[in-house]
Amino acid sequence: VAAGQTIAIEPATSDWSGQTLLVCSVRVDGPQTLAITISGPQGTWRRDTELRGGWNLLRFDLGEIGMRTDTSQIRRIELAPSAATEIAIDDLLLANDRSELKPESPTITLRTETRGLRVDRWVVV
Repeated sequence: VAAGQTIAIEPATSDWSGQTLLVCSVRVDGPQTLAITISGPQGTWRRDTELRGGWNLLRFDLGEIGMRTDTSQIRRIELAPSAATEIAIDDLLLANDRSELKPESPTITLRTETRGLRVDRWVVV
């Protein structure tokens, strides 16, 4: 891909609303910035991500993306490297990393919601 060129992906599944993470592996020839844009009919989310040469594991919080566009109607993913490079994309996955904890007390329900690698909040219901 030449510098300034964009790779456009039209996802097979446009409804990402039940998921919490977008995960993918991206390989580039050398260190550079990759601009990632995710678009729906009601807005666009964009992030510049620093990559090292070789394979890079990328994780994006769909809650954050959902503040910019409707995650139930994703239309397009665009990747734009800052320099000319050969680029490979693998394992483009949607994931739901919510889990429920089973407390000792039957009157309390705990749930943890994670975004990427960090715990966002604890919820007592």
